[in-house]
This record gives sequence, structure tokens and C-alpha cells, in this order.
Amino acid sequence: MFALQAVSPQSGPSSSILGTIGVLLVVGFFLYLYLGITLMLIARRSNTSYSGLAFLPIINLFLMCRIGRRPGWWVLLLLLPVINVAVFAMIWMSIAEVRGKPVWTGALAAVPLLGLIVPLYFAIGKAPVPGTVATRICTACGTPILGVESFCRNCGQAAPAPILARRASTGKLALIGAFTSVIVVALVGGVAWFTLFRGLSYTAPDRKPPAIPERLAGTMTEFPVDTKSDGSMEPSSVITEDLGAGGSTSSSQRVPQKWLPPGVTRARLPQSAGTMTSAAYRPRRRPGATTESAVDQVYVHVLRALQNQVQQLIDELARSVTQATGGSRSGVRVQSPGGVIYTGSRIQSPQISVYVLQRQGSDIVILIYGPSPAVQAATARLAGNVGNGAGLNDSPTIQTTVWTLPRQPPTDFVLLSVNTLSGDELFSSADFQSSGNDQQTRELINKVRQFIPDRITTARYRDGSRRDWNVFVYDYESTRRAWNTWFLLRWTVGLSGQSVTIAGTDGLYIDNDQGRALVFQKGPYLIAIQGPSGSAVPTLVDLAGRLQV
Repeated sequence: MFALQAVSPQSGPSSSILGTIGVLLVVGFFLYLYLGITLMLIARRSNTSYSGLAFLPIINLFLMCRIGRRPGWWVLLLLLPVINVAVFAMIWMSIAEVRGKPVWTGALAAVPLLGLIVPLYFAIGKAPVPGTVATRICTACGTPILGVESFCRNCGQAAPAPILARRASTGKLALIGAFTSVIVVALVGGVAWFTLFRGLSYTAPDRKPPAIPERLAGTMTEFPVDTKSDGSMEPSSVITEDLGAGGSTSSSQRVPQKWLPPGVTRARLPQSAGTMTSAAYRPRRRPGATTESAVDQVYVHVLRALQNQVQQLIDELARSVTQATGGSRSGVRVQSPGGVIYTGSRIQSPQISVYVLQRQGSDIVILIYGPSPAVQAATARLAGNVGNGAGLNDSPTIQTTVWTLPRQPPTDFVLLSVNTLSGDELFSSADFQSSGNDQQTRELINKVRQFIPDRITTARYRDGSRRDWNVFVYDYESTRRAWNTWFLLRWTVGLSGQSVTIAGTDGLYIDNDQGRALVFQKGPYLIAIQGPSGSAVPTLVDLAGRLQV
């Protein structure tokens, strides 16, 4: 339904997830083995007992303190954010002293990536030479212990652990550790922002109406602009349809039957109409509101009649609705502020209101349908406002959705259709209903709701070779929600895709069953472009770069 198959690789997202997990497990295993071996060698070369603890998570932290001749309670300080970086550096600086290395080299263990080299550096080389530890005496017989001997050569008793004769003060270690933690936090924060959170910063561009063919643009300007100051109706979903396309139009691009009044069927419209642009109007969203009731909607359709079929289309629509509803039919005449005259019929029943209007001297027919008594006044108001402005171009919703499409598409590209659906319409579409509407499905939708866009805009282009290119703009109304979805998507299909840059933004292109897809995130939008098989990546990037996001 959401056309997310456009960004799914041929092998499917599950295989990509398993592949990513597999790579992480292999890398993690070798990293764990490397750190365990190097720490064990450091323990042995520093004459520290229980070197085998190096392979036990958490416990190996106590071994580090033991190697550095520091108290074990320092491990508790590693639980404190930011402070743990400084303490970690202090422990490794103490280990550097024991191994006879420069103290400052231990602080490098806290630096990402560079810290992987430090354990190996400390593990190589000989044990500390005599003179680096204080004089030791056997506690049993009093015999001096030479160098790094582990046992008394006189009585055989275990020798006391080596104690460094010259140690850096704890204050000095803390100062170096604090300085290291500041550098690490700044470094990690900068890298994280650049690689992860850079997509959260966003400034919307100055959008202009996209290039729309005359056959569609002419119908879009006929839509009414509600002039009511309080509780005005505004278009929330728009669908353009080429009625002559027949079965080539997917179900997600067709006007739902519930948008049409009783007696009007999709099967009969192509007999006298060539194109139809439809919009679902609903009350302007109130602050804090998420959805509106379906009974609050009014549906407006602007049709372009076939040649010499205008009167037939008007009569057929009015007659079919009157017969299906048993309502009363009366004449209507509307004059726009620009002086354009619209004439036609009003069909009124106890439940619904329908207006069928024709723009005089043209092939434009307007069908307005109010499906409940609750919107009777709104339906009449919209009928009286037809042609009173720039139509859909006056709607803020359209300016943040349809206006994200290119002002000018690539050479030889022609826009065939453009649709924008709200989240409510997405959930009520036939594709969604066919996937199941039981309690389990609803619970699943609630869990993944943050990954479902508030609005989706789709556009279908055709190039000079008569190949179709589909553009999907998912509007999350929140940069963070869009970024979260993009982050999840990159993690699941990233290994199957190739990196590409679109106007300074990172993206992926993926070969799938439908052809080649490109996907990227910009601000509150997640964009996917599905090209035909074998489509050139530069063409995908060119089309993506022209989007007004």
C-alpha cells in the first residue's frame, strides 16, 4: 500500500537484516578475541595473577585495575556517564606505568578506534626491567626479591606483587583523564552528528508550483477555496486519474468508490470523461487533533469531458444520482469572483447533498458530494465557491505535498498523474483493508505507527522511451520521525544498496524486482524513486535532485 516495495532489495529486507547481524557478530567476536588476548598478555608481562580473567566480561575490568595496581572499586566509577571516560583513561595510564610505557599513551585507550592499538602496544615487549619497581622482600624469610621474580628463591614462597617505585599522582591522572574525556565526548558527538543526526537539521526551500500538464492543471484550478473563517474546509487528499488508462492504473491511484455519490460508478465514467481530479475536503485540523471523522468530509471531483460529451456527462451524473437516492433535483447557478458562470443541478435527499456543475463554454464538469447531513452546509458553501481562487494551489496542504515535486522534470519526462493521501485515507484504502482488519492487525499498526507517514504523495512520470518512473514522497510532519524511519531503513537494506549523493544528501540506490530504486531522507520527508529496469543512476539522481524538498 505505501509502495515501500520500491526500496526493498531483491533478496528482501529480512536477508539484509540477517546479513547485517552476521557481519556484526563476526566483527564483534574477533574484536572480543583480540582484546582478551592482548589483556592476558599484558597481565602476564606485568606479573599479575589470574590473567585468564581477561576473557570474562565485566570481571576483566577488575583485572585491568589489578594490572595497574589500582583499587577495584574504580570499576564502579565506570558506571557513571562521562566520568567513566576519564576513569577508563586513568586505569590505562596506570597500566602504562606498570609496563614501562609513557603515561600519556594510556590515555589514548579511551579514544575511539585509536584505543584499539593501545592494548597491542602494551602487550608487546619485555617485562619491566629491574629498577622500575620498588625493592621487595619476602614476607616469610626476608630475602630480597630481585627484578620481577614471582617466587622467593630462598624459601619458595610467592613473592609480593611488584609495586612501582615512581608513580604519577592520582590528581595528575585525573587531570589528564578529564582532558581526554572532553576530547572524546567532543569527537564522538561531532562524528555522531555528522553521520547520524545531520539529517535532523532542515530548512524548507522556497517551493513553486510543479510543472503539471494542462489537462491536469486546468482541473486543479477549478476547486473551491472555502472562505469561512472558522471551521473552514480544506483539501486533505488529492487523486488525479486518467480515466482512459483503464486497467493500467493501479488501485492506489484510483478514486475510492466511497468518494463518489450513489449511482455514480467508476465503470461508466470513462464513457464520457477523459480525466478526473478528486479531492477530499475536511475541516481544518484543530490543534492537538490527529484524525477527523469520515462523515465530516466532502468530496469534490473536477472532470474533463470527452469531445462533444459535456452535456451527456452532466445529464448522466444528475440522473444517476437522483434515481439512486430518490432525492429532489433543482437548478443551480454560480458566478465566481472573476465572472465565470457555472450552471447545473443540485440533488438533495435526507442523507446526502450532490451538486453537478458545468463551467459555461468549457468541457469542465464539477461534481460535489456531501455524504452526510453533518456536511450539508459545507457542501453548499463549497459549491458556491467553485472557481473563486487558485483552486488546489491555494491550499497549504498542497503546497507542502504536491509542491515537493519538480518545478521542471528532466528532459523528455512528462507527468501523468499526481496523488496525495492523508494518513486516514491510507488506512481506509482498499489495499489496507485487504491486508486484514482484525484486532491483531490494529495492534500491530499502533506499534509501528511512528514509521507510517502522515501523508504520501505519489507522482508517475513517463520518459521519451515510454517507460514509467514513480516518485513517492512520504511526509512524516516531523524531521525526527522521518530520520528514525530512514535510519531503520538504512540498517535493514544498507548492505544491499549502493551509496549515492543527492544535492549534498546521502542516499541509497537498490536493484529490486520492479527495477532500480533510489531512496533518501530530507527533513520531514522520506523520498523513494522507482525507475525501470536498467535505469541509469545519474537519471535517478537528476530526478531526485529536482524535488523541492
